Amino acid sequence: MQVGSAKPFKTALELQAELDWAAQALSGDHSSSRIHFGLPAPLTGDQEGATYNWDVQVSCRPEQDEIAQVAVQYVADKWCLAAP
Repeated sequence: MQVGSAKPFKTALELQAELDWAAQALSGDHSSSRIHFGLPAPLTGDQEGATYNWDVQVSCRPEQDEIAQVAVQYVADKWCLAAP
């Protein structure tokens, strides 16, 4: 664990895999119309009140937006992004 966080750290690739898993588990959708998560990156600028240190770009259909948001929050609550 890195200094300054009570949460364990994962690499960007590990976080991306966790996001994919969470979205599939929440939606039950294993088809080609999956939610696509980009590679998580460190937060930029002052993100007042943020409880995590990373951000991610998401591509999905409008009806999948809520699932994507819940998946991101689930992963953000559990892990921080490790410094490169």
